[in-house]
Amino acid sequence: MNVMAGKINKLLFLSLSMVLTGCGNYFSVKLPYVIPNGPAAAANRELLTQIYILARVPAGREETVLTGLVAALVKPPVPALDGGAFTRRLAASFRRPGVSVTAYRTLREGNGTGADSFAARLNPASLLEVTLGAPSVSANKETRETVYTDKQKKRQILKTTVWVYSAHVTGLIKFSAYPAMEQRDLYSDTFVYTEERSDNSKSAADFYAANEEKLFSLVCTGIVRRYLGQPVLRYRQVFFKKGNAELKTAADHAQRGRWPQAKEVWEKQLHTPDGWRAAFNLAVAAETEKDYAAAAGLYRQAREKSGGDKEARIVGWAGIFSDLEYMLAVSTAPAPGGTSWFSLRTALLPFSEETASVSGPLMVREMLADAIKGAGYKLQDPAETDRILREHGYSDGGQLGAVAKGDLYKWLGVERVIYGNISDFGEVMAGLYNRRVVGGSFIMREEGAQAEVWTHRETVAKVKTPKNFASGMVSQLAKGLWERMKNKPLAEEADLFVKRVAESLPNKPK
Repeated sequence: MNVMAGKINKLLFLSLSMVLTGCGNYFSVKLPYVIPNGPAAAANRELLTQIYILARVPAGREETVLTGLVAALVKPPVPALDGGAFTRRLAASFRRPGVSVTAYRTLREGNGTGADSFAARLNPASLLEVTLGAPSVSANKETRETVYTDKQKKRQILKTTVWVYSAHVTGLIKFSAYPAMEQRDLYSDTFVYTEERSDNSKSAADFYAANEEKLFSLVCTGIVRRYLGQPVLRYRQVFFKKGNAELKTAADHAQRGRWPQAKEVWEKQLHTPDGWRAAFNLAVAAETEKDYAAAAGLYRQAREKSGGDKEARIVGWAGIFSDLEYMLAVSTAPAPGGTSWFSLRTALLPFSEETASVSGPLMVREMLADAIKGAGYKLQDPAETDRILREHGYSDGGQLGAVAKGDLYKWLGVERVIYGNISDFGEVMAGLYNRRVVGGSFIMREEGAQAEVWTHRETVAKVKTPKNFASGMVSQLAKGLWERMKNKPLAEEADLFVKRVAESLPNKPK
């Protein structure tokens, strides 16, 4: 019985070997490729030289319902999605040779759903719009069974309980050629990150906060693979033929990595009855050298010469030419172009304000200036802006609405100005209720433009309701005192406010 089993195993091994080596008529060569899994990859490749990424993300519960004590009692199941962090990561994921992101922008619900106002000024080759839904988290209890045999050789079942935490987000992805806005691709997907834990001691909010970056990574990887590709192995046959010693010698050279010697033989065989095999093998050699144009020509020659040869029927011609078409599009794509959007000299004007805070609006302007410079803008030093305006008799942002727009550009020596109005900056403490809010609106104008380039309204409100009245009051007072000592009132809310304002503008990839 053992002898028979050994013979069967040997036959199976030999059969498998014959399949892998082409039953004695060819062997396979592995070629590494990076191929997109999206439609019309080659046709879209040129559009990837200048991509404008626009991410539309949920506003988050805190931005829409925190208007009083009742809203404070409504606890969102997970933190708001960090849209800016997602868009930055997506832009960075497209950093590949021959690919360039012109700019990226994050737009939250309630701040516009129509056509993007910046695309015409950025003039990209393509617009990639990603709309994410609100993230959700679940934690489900599951019982797992493990079967094993004990020392007495009895079958035992071990039951264990695990908690499966899962965070998921849905995305709608649209890819269009610009400026025609011809839709090249539209699809939706759900991205899921899962983790198993031995208990459910971690809250949904904590789980999401700890793993948001991993969820973003899944989303970005999926999108990039659709348009830029993922590593794959392609298998190409190297043919030889019984009775043709020259082809067999060349195949032996190729199998040992001696491609130059193999090519010499195949070139001599091109005009023989086995010429299609020689042309095909030369094409494989060209692919190993990444000479895709030569490979495409040789494959076409091999297909034409193969006629009705039955061995040629095993060749996946369509797949080969699809791969080569994409690689040729990659190699001939134009170099990424630039944009003049970020080169315009810009001034962030003094803010007008409607608050009782003295230092708050000043602090927000300083923070926003840093954020705008960090986003790639050529921003005039706010101190220089203030000095020039004082020379013309203006020291308060509320006065600037009466100044002729042309005068501002001329005085400041800039092509673009940003107006700001801080309408909310304060804190309300009423027993267990503590509401901290920073809000305001912004306008961007450019020299020579008839309409406003950008308008934006942002509000960040945080409400806390501690369980203990005394400890809550002490904590609130201590936090407020510390912020005043540091001259950074509502520092956490102001930081988030500034971040979201800057993210709503086009940002330059770093």
